[in-house]
Amino acid sequence: MEGKEDAMKKRICVTEEDIKNGVRMGAAVCPVALALLRATGVLMLVHPDDHGWSATVAGGGPTHPLPERVGQFAYWFDYGCQMRPIEFELDLPEAS
Repeated sequence: MEGKEDAMKKRICVTEEDIKNGVRMGAAVCPVALALLRATGVLMLVHPDDHGWSATVAGGGPTHPLPERVGQFAYWFDYGCQMRPIEFELDLPEAS
């Protein structure tokens, strides 16, 4: 369980502005990625994987699984649906 003790929950808010400025099929510029960048100061790529959806720190950094409803949000946004703001918590490592 190494690393779990050093994790903290971070509240992420995907706003109307993120949705308006987000780019469909843009892993680094979708609304979820924009909200993650604003909340953490770190560029993350939002993408599907074998377990659902994740956010991976750009340049090969760590991968963070996203809640199922966030993956659904990203999926439906990519396929042109009108979306509403959402909030979620993400376990992230403590800053050193």
